[in-house]
Amino acid sequence: PPVVTAWAKQFPDMKKVVQFVEPYGPWPGMAKAHVIGLKKAGVQPLKDVIVPRDAITFGPLVVKALGQKPDGIIFAAQSEKVAKIIKELKNRGWKDMGKLLIFNSADDAPLYTTGGSALNGVMIYNYINPNIDSPRWDAFKKAYAKDHKGMSPPSLSTHYYDAVYMIKEAIEKTGVTGNPKKLAEERKKIADYCRNVKNFHGLMFTWSMKDGIPTNKPLFLFKIENGKKILVKEIRPE
Repeated sequence: PPVVTAWAKQFPDMKKVVQFVEPYGPWPGMAKAHVIGLKKAGVQPLKDVIVPRDAITFGPLVVKALGQKPDGIIFAAQSEKVAKIIKELKNRGWKDMGKLLIFNSADDAPLYTTGGSALNGVMIYNYINPNIDSPRWDAFKKAYAKDHKGMSPPSLSTHYYDAVYMIKEAIEKTGVTGNPKKLAEERKKIADYCRNVKNFHGLMFTWSMKDGIPTNKPLFLFKIENGKKILVKEIRPE
């Protein structure tokens, strides 16, 4: 929610926002979190436009969204679909590119290869700021590129990397033994430790959790220009 609030507050004239939501995994839940952020900014969330998993044409979905007369649009769908929807919006006259916000899971190669210059000016949020300068992050980027044909780490890579080391820390600090007879008990120990970990030294930041929710881990709002992300704002939970 905080990153959506920050995005919405950049545009005082933005009063109504519609979301394109693909019913996959946690994405509908993320869309609900977006609604919390919109309401905190005083913006009215309109009825979601559902993006079918097998959708290949997007004109009718765009017509449905524009029919609600939104001032802004949020995308919670697969990266290539988001790019195609944005191109369809531009073809139908959408001009306020900054009032389009893409969620972090779509920050993937197909978004940029399909969207191209049509993405210029569009906003996107992520948990990674690729421009952070630290020895550990620099080493990770270099190793990732070596193993993935020069690609940059995608949006959730640092989450998964940190998760492994958080579990490692939990095992070491809770005295987990690996005894098969204590499997359920020790799994709970690991989970409970991670849900309230304090001052965890992650790949990019030192951060803490309270009841499974990061309390000080930042989000980043970017503007896309020529296939690159330009930092607009760093947002930390209140």
